[in-house]
Amino acid sequence: MKLFLSILAAAFSACIYWAINQKPLSESGALLISDPWGIVTLVDLYIGFIIFALFMFFTTTKKSSLIIWIPALMVLGNLVALIYIIFNYTKLTKIFGVQNESK
Repeated sequence: MKLFLSILAAAFSACIYWAINQKPLSESGALLISDPWGIVTLVDLYIGFIIFALFMFFTTTKKSSLIIWIPALMVLGNLVALIYIIFNYTKLTKIFGVQNESK
């Protein structure tokens, strides 16, 4: 599973890199917020970020690290969520009682 998440993070990073080279984010952002469904999409996205930030808060023992994790999540989104899960995979599997396939 950790390998799958790592591949997913790499693919998502490549997709972000591709999009940045196609069109400036500011140009696309203006288009997005001019459409009602674009606004709904952004609200949905940020509600998800807030929920994941709460997940981070409850699963992180070193709360000071959240000073970096949460702002990064709000800017870079689900790429940061994937990286957080990858870095904390062993701890998270223990918290949720998931069998670690690497054993």
